[in-house]
Amino acid sequence: MPARILVISDLHAHVGQQSDSAPSNLSFAAAGGQGDALLEECASIVKDAFGEVEVVLVPGDLTDKADPNALTRVWERLNAVAATLQAQLVATAGNHDYDSRGNPEANPKGSLQELRPLFPFDDRAAQASFFAYNYCQVETDNFQFLVLNSSAHHGYKVGGAEEFEHGRIDSTTLKELRSDLNEPVEQKKRLLVLHHHIAQLPGLDHAEMSMLREGDELMSFLSDAAPWMVIHGHKHRPYVQWAPGNSLSPLLFSSGSFSANMGGGGWGAQVRNQFHVIEFDDEIDEALGIDFGGTIFSWSYAGFGWQTAPAEHILPHESGFGFRGSLTALARRMRSALGSTKRLSAETLNEAFPVLKYVNAFNIDALTKLLRSGSPSVMVTLTPAGRIEEVELD
Repeated sequence: MPARILVISDLHAHVGQQSDSAPSNLSFAAAGGQGDALLEECASIVKDAFGEVEVVLVPGDLTDKADPNALTRVWERLNAVAATLQAQLVATAGNHDYDSRGNPEANPKGSLQELRPLFPFDDRAAQASFFAYNYCQVETDNFQFLVLNSSAHHGYKVGGAEEFEHGRIDSTTLKELRSDLNEPVEQKKRLLVLHHHIAQLPGLDHAEMSMLREGDELMSFLSDAAPWMVIHGHKHRPYVQWAPGNSLSPLLFSSGSFSANMGGGGWGAQVRNQFHVIEFDDEIDEALGIDFGGTIFSWSYAGFGWQTAPAEHILPHESGFGFRGSLTALARRMRSALGSTKRLSAETLNEAFPVLKYVNAFNIDALTKLLRSGSPSVMVTLTPAGRIEEVELD
């Protein structure tokens, strides 16, 4: 059975009434809140589609503005989702989970430390490491998780600037990791989980600068070892890209937001609330040159419940991941294959170009543009889920 994880990020749960100005759709108000319903429906959809997953992963911002009541309630419900799916729950802290703005008790992480079951993973040693050393390591049947606390310095100031404005991995944490990181285990996928982004996302909000400080040092360190996938939240926008660096640089997945209020304007018109199931293929033909790969399945909030994500919701229902080859060469080969037949169906394409399964949705867009703009021009038809359905000479 393929290894799968459910990713639910940036919930921004609150206990106020639901309204257009509320921080999120995930309200646990005494009356009218839909926090329970949204999470229960999510669990039901995933259970119907896959039966179970190995891990429920939460990359931070469980609550909004460190609301302790909402934090307790959403943690309880996330544990219930994990139980429904027979999964282990693994989380990390976001900037909204630390009470770092005028907390009178001077313990920004206090509410997180009081959670039961334990946060970020129900193991005392893991909890102690997370809050003392700013990371912990968790292993499951198919995964090795490095869980980083990129909000650990929130509540402090450096050079007069508030740390809650961005993430950070400090030199002490990096030094500890270099000596303490678990050795890779064959057949286990290595996943780094943190809240803040390590590399900027292009377009829309590219000028926003709250990303992880010293993230380049972390990426350089990870690129020295077995391949990694990095899963983060914070940006409220799903995206898949490779980190800068060598051919072992990590794959970066920005997981978007489960329920944050996206507001109006251009941002709200393009980005939707989503959750995802990441499925890793058991075996991949070595000739494809892919270290690890599979499919990201996504669902979008439709205003009255969840739906399979259509192509126009930035990340469609199905997106491959793992391909880091040349799109230009792939387009050239596909155009050449059309020379005699004029049209290729999805079945023929996938048989002739099995690497297509691992091309992510954003690169599918780029590949489509390459095929349409070249000579001869090639028309590309996509399925509602975002896969290539057929290509045909124009």
